[in-house]
Amino acid sequence: VRPPAVSVPGGVAVVDGVLPEAVVRRVYERTVAKADPWGTYVLHSGLGGAAPDSPAAAALEQVGDRDDDALGLEIVRAFLAGPAGAVVGQALPVTHGFELWAVKGPEGHEVRYHIDYAEWHR
Repeated sequence: VRPPAVSVPGGVAVVDGVLPEAVVRRVYERTVAKADPWGTYVLHSGLGGAAPDSPAAAALEQVGDRDDDALGLEIVRAFLAGPAGAVVGQALPVTHGFELWAVKGPEGHEVRYHIDYAEWHR
């Protein structure tokens, strides 16, 4: 399957000020407070938010942490509303979703593992 043709910059883009300081603070506080790494997947189709009594909200309640999901949604919305939204450009309509992970460790800690797109389809 070939991806749709979109015009996005190649490689890596470094963008300063991607998230408001208040969002960064909430991510930091949540990550420090949790014993384990946390993460969530925000569907592009869910960026409008799920109604509390919707099947999507019920499914999240059964399989995920609603606080993680709510913070993930806030992160992605802030990301797209800020300067990084321009980097995403034409790719957003063909984007399935956004994977977010928060891992804590001591200063200088490295995380060598990452999830690539193909792993979702294995």
